[in-house]
Amino acid sequence: MDQVAWALIVCTLLSLGLTPAVRALCLRAGVVDRPGPRSMHTAPIATLGGLGMLAAFAFGIWHFAAPSLGGDASGLIAGAVATLAVGAVDDLAKSGLLKLGRLGDAEGRGLRPLAKMLGQLAAAGLAVALGVQIDFIHNPWMTGSANAYIYLYGWAVPATIAWIFCVSTVINLIDGLDGLAAGVVAIVAATLLITSLEMGLSTTAALLSVIVLGSAIGFLPWNWAPARIIMGDSGALFLGYALAAVSVEGALKSPAALALAVPVVALGLPVFDAAFAIFRRWRRRGPIGVADRDHLHHRLLALGLSTRDTVLMIYIITGWLGIGAIALGRLGWLPGALLITFVVSSLIYLGRRAGVLSHTAAAVEVAATKSGDGRQS
Repeated sequence: MDQVAWALIVCTLLSLGLTPAVRALCLRAGVVDRPGPRSMHTAPIATLGGLGMLAAFAFGIWHFAAPSLGGDASGLIAGAVATLAVGAVDDLAKSGLLKLGRLGDAEGRGLRPLAKMLGQLAAAGLAVALGVQIDFIHNPWMTGSANAYIYLYGWAVPATIAWIFCVSTVINLIDGLDGLAAGVVAIVAATLLITSLEMGLSTTAALLSVIVLGSAIGFLPWNWAPARIIMGDSGALFLGYALAAVSVEGALKSPAALALAVPVVALGLPVFDAAFAIFRRWRRRGPIGVADRDHLHHRLLALGLSTRDTVLMIYIITGWLGIGAIALGRLGWLPGALLITFVVSSLIYLGRRAGVLSHTAAAVEVAATKSGDGRQS
């Protein structure tokens, strides 16, 4: 426990201390996110805030977790660097410092969705090639029997890549207001930490969770509305990758029942926000990869909430889901399945009430006038 506490303190202080240095460098070099049709801030703001978090994460893995992870530590760090690099290309293009040519989107403000997706998949593949991999999942219907685990064998590589890609994407999608993505990731990481301790998992699982937690909360004071720096696509993709990868090396490699359900339930809000976005875009027969401004945080802004109130509301919902995920560790598969059903139904109800299943132009204008600095995904 002393090592876990020290990892939290060190990673938090590193992220907290390095972020203003990154901000100063970005402002000097002109690496800023400029207002545009897809942004929600009204003045240029330093981006690439994920660099400070990456440094804290990499140091935490190398110093605290590497002895127990062995060669997997290099995979975690290499995948994190590659994922952030994919997002950094997008951020530099938006700053006007990098011309992407045919790789750029129609607005000339970043990578095409397909190019970004391929970059994410390649980064996840690098991590998997270096040892970050889901080997098995627990079978809740066969607890205590010889078939208690489902070994993935040849499916292990694509399943791990898909998991990392999906989590990094949903965190990137929810990163639309100051403090939103970093706070959500911190709450989910805290959930994984508590679950690791509750389930009696290895110290490594707790260490990995606390390294992500410290990296995220150290960034928050600089990113809280009105933000002095934003994380950009580079930071959002990195945080999603970090959360997915440490859950692979921690909770998902444990023999605990319902270990897979814990991160899925804790990530329920960004997962459903992404699912609603896909459904919304499909229903209006538009490209799935084209962004809109009807995410949950936009609709809450349209209902009259301020930027900070909207972020706090989403924190509360994520915390509630985190409590439900922690409760899964104490339940059998049937109560756990009922709890998950309740959570899914609640989120669908919330989505319908907030209007995130529909696309309305009016909400765009209202949200834009009420938001603080942020980034539209």
